[in-house]
Amino acid sequence: MKKVAFEPEAFEQLGEWGKEDKKVFKKILELIKDIQADTRKLAIKESKNAKLGVRKPDESEYPLDLPFTLEQLLDEDFYGDML
Repeated sequence: MKKVAFEPEAFEQLGEWGKEDKKVFKKILELIKDIQADTRKLAIKESKNAKLGVRKPDESEYPLDLPFTLEQLLDEDFYGDML
């Protein structure tokens, strides 16, 4: 699986786009919601392949909705050392 790298400039640009064009901002929210459903399915699938000794969460433990706000996603400090 590829490691996702977030460029700080991307966060700034996205914030600017959201202020300038509300349609773009709304579309981004829709895309994030679509991605959440796909990533939830992938996480459930991957957890079933976990090694022995690792607790395998029940499907109901995975959130149906994104547990973060768009503001958190756009805040580069929210990610800590991942950036």
